[in-house]
Amino acid sequence: MTETAMCWGFDIGDGWYHLVDALCEELQRETDQGGPQVVATQVKEKYGGLRFYVDTSNDRQSAMIDFAEALSLRTCETCGAPGTLGESKTGWLATRCEAHRDPGKQQP
Repeated sequence: MTETAMCWGFDIGDGWYHLVDALCEELQRETDQGGPQVVATQVKEKYGGLRFYVDTSNDRQSAMIDFAEALSLRTCETCGAPGTLGESKTGWLATRCEAHRDPGKQQP
């Protein structure tokens, strides 16, 4: 717990698992081609987007992580459909599709 937050597992909705799976596959491909071995230290939602924290990475791997995090802001965290970032009825930011948005809240 003092070195990694992975003891709590992936703290994201099911809709982002395909993003994380594809990201991990590409990170490993880069490792297989001579890049450093990437070890996730925390994977969570923050401010409505994916956060994928690692111990070490090269520039290419960091760009892959940045890209996956950017895609999460257009992907419903609940189901994986196209979504938009907006505020939930409890005041938290969340990326959701039309079907999973809180009724009565304005989405950007």
